[in-house]
Amino acid sequence: MAKHTKHSMLLAAWLALGYMLEVLPTHGHLQEVPQNSNSATPGESTQGRQLRQLRQADLWSVPAESAQAVGSQPCPAQFDRMNVADVAAGAKPYVFGGDQRPTCQACKSNNDRAQYCRYERFAEPPICPKYEQERLAQYFVKQALAGSQNAQGLLELTPCDFWPLIQGRSLWLFGDSITMEMFHGTTCFFYELWIDFQRQPVSKDQSVIDFLMKDSGLPPNWEPWCAVLPQNTRICHVRVNKADYFMKQLVPSLHRILEPHDLIILNFGLWYNDAPEFRQVMLDFEVSWREAQKKFPYLMAWRETSPQHFPLSEVGDFQGSWEPPHFPCKPVGGDESAIQLDPVTGHLSTLRPDLEGVLRGNSRNQASTPVIERLGIPIMPAWNQSVPLWFLHHHHHSSGSHLGYNNGDCTHHCQPGMYQTWLYQLHTTLAQLHAHKQAS
Repeated sequence: MAKHTKHSMLLAAWLALGYMLEVLPTHGHLQEVPQNSNSATPGESTQGRQLRQLRQADLWSVPAESAQAVGSQPCPAQFDRMNVADVAAGAKPYVFGGDQRPTCQACKSNNDRAQYCRYERFAEPPICPKYEQERLAQYFVKQALAGSQNAQGLLELTPCDFWPLIQGRSLWLFGDSITMEMFHGTTCFFYELWIDFQRQPVSKDQSVIDFLMKDSGLPPNWEPWCAVLPQNTRICHVRVNKADYFMKQLVPSLHRILEPHDLIILNFGLWYNDAPEFRQVMLDFEVSWREAQKKFPYLMAWRETSPQHFPLSEVGDFQGSWEPPHFPCKPVGGDESAIQLDPVTGHLSTLRPDLEGVLRGNSRNQASTPVIERLGIPIMPAWNQSVPLWFLHHHHHSSGSHLGYNNGDCTHHCQPGMYQTWLYQLHTTLAQLHAHKQAS
């Protein structure tokens, strides 16, 4: 009780000082409450100051039996922080595969995964071509110089910024192919810390894995796995395409693979193309979740469903068929001027009435956001900042029916791309999860 009282007092004092980061409930645009003028350390970036303040507030409480093992160890490597000027001059940010500074080890490895995570095999899908990677980095430089805290935070982000949030825990990404690609992007961000670059099973008990795969409809090569980092830290992915599979198959058995202090990011939006159906799915999820959460101790956030850029729909949605003819992906609304992203507020705007639904996250996020908010689950922003990134579908696939950019797949992106641009919001959401847990 004394420990909880201490944390409550610390949290209350921290909030009173005006240091709390807030993520807006609808589409999660990051806002910073005005800060005490004495709060900065000379030479310290905004994002670095925020992380220090969170550490000082001692928000990462864990079960008493594992308090010394979780969230208390220093980052196992050094990453000198880049700034926007460095990236503007041509430096590659860590989120986009930049080598560890001042020295690196994984960058010298011949391991196939280590080589992949540097994103320099430009001729090998799903690696983005070099010119697209440079375009992406300079896009965020432009956003940062225009006042985007999200863009600045992304370009300056280091793996060590995450360490107090994930050390000693498993970060679980539950979702479809977009989440799987996000998982690959996230593990690559930590590739300097990735032990042996091996795929590790989520459990040493094969019967547990077999049970998780039962009735999933997934091929064996899609079974869940983890990337293992130092200090008992993991990043794991479990494929979840539909809500029913998550609620009926996974939730009752998650205690077999998760620890109470683990972290979950969940989404299952893009497999539902019918808006009324997905609204009902979310209402059913709400009913099921209210019962399940009574026995669900884990910290969970919902990731917003990402946009698509199919040309046959003004709002970019998939039209339900992969049959030819395929067309190049296009910006939502047909051209880049149709939807504007304000770099300071993170809000979208348009002069076209037919695109106003896009400003609210389109049909999937309009269906999920009210439900997730009623359930008190934090929301990880992914929609607004992804709408302008239509050009990154190029080069995702080399063959097959889901060809990229000019050939039909306007859902997935090459790497580094949309998934890496979510890393700053992932960091912010994980910090919010811990604060949310303390406040509740």
